[in-house]
Amino acid sequence: MRTHEIIVLFRRMRSYLLYAVERGFLAMPQRLQAVCAGSLSKILPGGLGKGMALWADTVRGPGVPPVLTFLRRLVRRVRPNPFGTFLWNVVVLWLVRGRNTRRKWLRRNVSYPALIQLSLTTRCNYRCKGCYADGWTKNEELDYAVVKRLLDEGREYGCTYYTLLGGEPFIYPDIVRMFYDYPDFYFQVYTNGSLISLETARHMERAGNVQAMISLEGFEEETDWRRGKGAYRNAMRAMSNLRRYGVPFGVGITVTPKNIDTVCSDAFVRELIDQGVLYMWYFWFQPYGDYSRTDLILSGDQRYRLWRRVNEIREQYPVLSADMFNDYAVVGCLASSGVSLNITPSGWVEPCAQVHFSSENIKDAPLRRILQTSPFLQGIFDFHRRGDRRCLAQECGRELADLVERCDARDDTGGRDTKALLSVAEVMDKQNFYSREEMDDFPDPYYPLRQFFFDCVKPSDGAEA
Repeated sequence: MRTHEIIVLFRRMRSYLLYAVERGFLAMPQRLQAVCAGSLSKILPGGLGKGMALWADTVRGPGVPPVLTFLRRLVRRVRPNPFGTFLWNVVVLWLVRGRNTRRKWLRRNVSYPALIQLSLTTRCNYRCKGCYADGWTKNEELDYAVVKRLLDEGREYGCTYYTLLGGEPFIYPDIVRMFYDYPDFYFQVYTNGSLISLETARHMERAGNVQAMISLEGFEEETDWRRGKGAYRNAMRAMSNLRRYGVPFGVGITVTPKNIDTVCSDAFVRELIDQGVLYMWYFWFQPYGDYSRTDLILSGDQRYRLWRRVNEIREQYPVLSADMFNDYAVVGCLASSGVSLNITPSGWVEPCAQVHFSSENIKDAPLRRILQTSPFLQGIFDFHRRGDRRCLAQECGRELADLVERCDARDDTGGRDTKALLSVAEVMDKQNFYSREEMDDFPDPYYPLRQFFFDCVKPSDGAEA
């Protein structure tokens, strides 16, 4: 047996062992889980010990905590290899060991993103209304050699989690190769699902280090209105293929006044659970380029309603749900806090996949050097440094447009997104938005876990090991 085959076999055996241990642990009575986790918290070092202490507190309370219900469903739905690989690559390597790596570099005044959005290609087989990637130059793809250089650099700084975007990521010819080439990384792929065949799902299970996030706008009527006829059926077919191979998957939902009633309904949540969905990520609609439909922006009351509804779903259903903008307010905007950034298909370094402005290209310099020397990116980070946690795209339009002008940054959409930013700002001026305190006037059952997560991805220099 060749060395490579032995390594692959070892990784698969490790995943099966982790699966068996976790399945047995989650099946224990809560009181016994609390005792075991409490004992382990005194033995395990650093983040692992803190995580065990947090879990002991979580299961020690009255009733069954929602996160335990979700994890028990997760371990039943997902095959051993993807499940064990997720535990090792995400929890151990990225969150816990990665946290220590990030702290080490912070002590040297080097800040590097914990996760990177990697837009692989502009090509897509759909033409969705208001797509954030619609303004980019067409038919461009990141050369795989550039991708590998970026991933190799990221490993050194504890960045081993990548969100793959497009266009349609599964059009990218090297995407499956990437899963196999980087077995110690984890990839979250946002996709319309139309290209997830049984063969693709089989590769995803074998690699183990990937989960799919399938884009939906509601049921068939709402999804096909935005994404084209047949989009909903294609998404359902992808879910069926992923279920067959036990690959974890969720949905990404863009919320507008047109579909908020549908995507917040019990019927919609139950249907997705029946289809095997494990994650529901809700995103606010953001106008881009020529499709500046400001009438599709959520009002302050609708944002508040969505946030409350997401927490109700967390309490009532075994699916992990998130209001991506409000949840990230715990640590602040992921772009300005330096937690994440986006690489475009042509290599430009953007603060976020929803903020299409840049001044440097990874084809010209390593990302670490760009982060340290870019006046534009340093201006982005200044929002967080002065305590501003708002979303740059949704809530800081005028300030962001001013920064773009001062730094002579390029509008990656040829000027259209700058106009869209100012149009959004005019709408926001007339809105009545809730304060952070008003948004947090009811319990979030996942709050301690979210705090732990954000402490791992954005640790302070003085944080304990």
